[in-house]
Amino acid sequence: MKFLPFERISYITKLHPEQISLRMRSITTEKKLLVSPAVIGSGKPYAGTVDDHSFCIMRIITYRNSFLPVITGTVEKDLQTAKTVIKITMRLPWFVFCFLCVWFGGVFLASVTSLFYLAAHLIAGTHFDTSLIIPFVMLFVAYIPIIAAFKYECRKAKQCLEELLETEKPA
Repeated sequence: MKFLPFERISYITKLHPEQISLRMRSITTEKKLLVSPAVIGSGKPYAGTVDDHSFCIMRIITYRNSFLPVITGTVEKDLQTAKTVIKITMRLPWFVFCFLCVWFGGVFLASVTSLFYLAAHLIAGTHFDTSLIIPFVMLFVAYIPIIAAFKYECRKAKQCLEELLETEKPA
């Protein structure tokens, strides 16, 4: 799934689930509808909820990035190895995901329509209008910044979580 704004990671750590929950709570502040200066000034890098065996958090940033990943995780004790497995999913916020589905769906339909027109011009041997390429350019030009912004934030979150949870290696 390297080409989609979605990631699944499993980490293995020697920490107990209770320790993980405490550490996650230490870096997480209560989620607010709007990010206020009080939340930013709390000194905690994440906002969200942390339960005993799960969490749902987002990084607190001072700049705009609509593609900031929502990080959800479950904590499970592996009885065979006496270690803890943390399964993490990073995805786009639902509103952004739905908006992008509608937008990319419309541009994809325009691309398919342009493709038929281009094919008709090639078959007929007539000169085609270069504006028929615009939907393809729109797909490419929109896709690159979305993936880059999402992966950039994922990389930052992974680094922070790996240090905090003292992970051995991604499973």
